[in-house]
Amino acid sequence: MRVQVPPPALFRKPPIFYVVFFVLGFILGEVLSSYLPSILPKSGALELATQKFQFGLESLKIDLIFAVFQFGLKIKASVLGILSALAFVVIGRHL
Repeated sequence: MRVQVPPPALFRKPPIFYVVFFVLGFILGEVLSSYLPSILPKSGALELATQKFQFGLESLKIDLIFAVFQFGLKIKASVLGILSALAFVVIGRHL
């Protein structure tokens, strides 16, 4: 008889653990992208890592007859923030 071994789980910890690690990595990356240009000399790699971009909803307007609701959400991020957040999740997976 062959004993079937279940495949290893993709995530060994609860998902909230990975969300917390992602947010912590993102915050650390954004702090680094703010302070690194004042510490390090200017270079192309530094400009690429600290490049900021925005995504989200500029303005979502719902116009009802009796009320107008307007929502907006923009997230400003840098390449370094996204990379450090992903690195934190990978490190958290191996803890």
